Amino acid sequence: MKKSLTQILKWLRWPNLIIVFLTMAFIRYAVISPALKAENIPLDLNTVAFLLLCLTTLLITFGGYVINDLFDQETDAKNKGENRAVGVWISASKAWAIYFAVGSIGLLIATYLAWTENKWQWLWIYPLAVFLLAWYSKKLKGSVLWGNLLVSAFCSGVALLLPFAEMNSIAKMQQGQEMMHLLFFYAAFAGTSNLLREIVKDAEDVLGDGEAGMKTLAVKFGAKASRNWAIGIALTLGLGFVLFYQFMEASSNWNYGFFLITAPLLLALLFGLRKKSEEINWTYLSKLSKLLMLTGLLGMLFLI
Repeated sequence: MKKSLTQILKWLRWPNLIIVFLTMAFIRYAVISPALKAENIPLDLNTVAFLLLCLTTLLITFGGYVINDLFDQETDAKNKGENRAVGVWISASKAWAIYFAVGSIGLLIATYLAWTENKWQWLWIYPLAVFLLAWYSKKLKGSVLWGNLLVSAFCSGVALLLPFAEMNSIAKMQQGQEMMHLLFFYAAFAGTSNLLREIVKDAEDVLGDGEAGMKTLAVKFGAKASRNWAIGIALTLGLGFVLFYQFMEASSNWNYGFFLITAPLLLALLFGLRKKSEEINWTYLSKLSKLLMLTGLLGMLFLI
């Protein structure tokens, strides 16, 4: 089958890659940079270093998608049919070549960053991330919750990557602790909302996953268990809102904007989960949960 630009972009998961980049850009330019500028403290990373950090993060992410497709060919054949990439318009051997090329370029960039910024302690993050994503694709994806938790931890990690890189500058701030509270809240939201989507997505793909011998929560314990877990995670998100606004001193009307634009989607998800498990439209809830994650990113503007 001949590949089209649309197919290539779909294989790249371009919306996910854009979300990763926007997350890092929002945190740098909408949260960290204005706060440092207000106290006349320079950023640790210049623009070039920031863009290279974004690039290596995107390469890790895309590499994770590629190796996931390689290890998931049997399941994707059942769940996606001709809509998949590997095995339809790109061969497994070419996909492996792309994976190793992407990984090598990312490692070179990470090494260059460690050298130019004189922070070699950063370098372990890259191989660890690559290893964990490969381990997820090979072993954890089909397990009960462990794979879901690892992917969700990566979502939180993306949100904390810039604060980690700018730690020296943030430590000099008078309001540094308050800003870190905001960033940790967003990171927790990003990871938890992703976990919710992971549970819903597994329930959506239960037939193909079951035929492929995977042991996801939905396959092993059924749709009812997925429903109960999804409700529990959604309620945990709601509780997180309450605790944050109660104890983290984010009480201005502007701060409440984050809650006002994300809460309706959270309520819509809970409304969709109120039905019996066999009557739930998991595909609709999967799209809704992804929209919740995107809305949370935009809502970060209300936290500054």
